[in-house]
Amino acid sequence: MKTACILVLYDFSLETVESLISSLSKQVEKIFLIDNSLRCSEEAFSQTSHVEYLWLGGNKGIAVAQNVGIRKSLDEGFDFLMFCDQDSKVPIGAVEKLADTFYDLSSINIKVGAVGTRAVNSDTGIPYSYGISKIDRHKGSLYPLHVTEVTFVMNSISLFPVDFFRMVGLMDERLFIDGVDSEICWRARHDGGYRFFINENVQIGHCLGLGLKKICGHYISITPPNRIYYQYRNYLWLSRRKYVPRKWVIYNGIKYFIKLLYYPLVYSNRAFYLKNMIKGLHDGMAKY
Repeated sequence: MKTACILVLYDFSLETVESLISSLSKQVEKIFLIDNSLRCSEEAFSQTSHVEYLWLGGNKGIAVAQNVGIRKSLDEGFDFLMFCDQDSKVPIGAVEKLADTFYDLSSINIKVGAVGTRAVNSDTGIPYSYGISKIDRHKGSLYPLHVTEVTFVMNSISLFPVDFFRMVGLMDERLFIDGVDSEICWRARHDGGYRFFINENVQIGHCLGLGLKKICGHYISITPPNRIYYQYRNYLWLSRRKYVPRKWVIYNGIKYFIKLLYYPLVYSNRAFYLKNMIKGLHDGMAKY
């Protein structure tokens, strides 16, 4: 099994990324560092084994960066491709366990698109749900209890067979950032019958947005104001696609309506939040 990892960088901490590379290099054959930062950091990684650094000359979006890595992986003949975020903490043996789950499910004639991990908040230890819908386990299901079937897997950390991208295509670069990972899974499930799973025994530490805030007894992730534009725009774009689950459309429609009321009232940079939300709604209603 020959595995590559795509690690997309943006305004990163060198110490954090070096620690992540140290962990990943024990589990994969090659790491593609695709850098969306404004400044090139090639010199920092020039002597790092297992690593190929590619600077994109500025922020082109996560989808563009991932597609650069996907094309590299296709050209170089890897069997599996793992996606990883720069702030994730990868446990020992994670790649092997995800691959074992992939092979176990494939052996019972399940068309596996990817196997992901259960992400937990690095500060609180609370598992993230991300609004990922579980698929009800059918009576007599053959896959193990620690494996959960879901409608999509998050990029951090998930393992895909490289052939998946030959069949399904690449990430949708128009989305730029939000919804990129879910869109390709929904598309693959609709067009190709692929199924997606989480190995609950593989948990990763992860940070989401600006952190969590407890509101009415529930922890809510706080979106940076510059990113909230993409959430609103992409929500409207995706909600019009026939393969996007209606449950996701309804759930996120309610969530974004609440954010539209809450964020401008609570946060000091309320004008910037409101401006980006309105711009996202305006652009999202335009033809995509």
